[in-house]
Amino acid sequence: MKKIIFIVIFISFISALLGCRTGVPSDIPDDISPQEIIQQAQELYEKGNNYASQYMYELLLDRYGTDTTYLVIGLYEIAHIKIKEKKYAEAESMLNQVLECYDSYDAAFIPAKYRVLAQKDLEKIEKAGKRK
Repeated sequence: MKKIIFIVIFISFISALLGCRTGVPSDIPDDISPQEIIQQAQELYEKGNNYASQYMYELLLDRYGTDTTYLVIGLYEIAHIKIKEKKYAEAESMLNQVLECYDSYDAAFIPAKYRVLAQKDLEKIEKAGKRK
């Protein structure tokens, strides 16, 4: 009887784990532009697929994260997803990284809206009583 319960729990766990990973595009071209990655990530987010959306933003960081603008966009968007998932500590760290980017020499080239959005999300974390 204990074996059966263990097997059922194990299968449920694996199914849940795999279920979270559905919807991630499997054939992402190597030459996909950062704008296309952002567009796909937004579409996945709007469909409620946070996992796949985050995956695409991580891809953005991996491929284009040396560009401060894409670094800020990727970090902010992942942090925003983390807030929705109530993973405040992870989100706060990323939002602080976003704000630090505005102290760099090329801050004039970063869209200002992400500074404002990051500050607003940090306020949300603070209101939730989860700020460090």
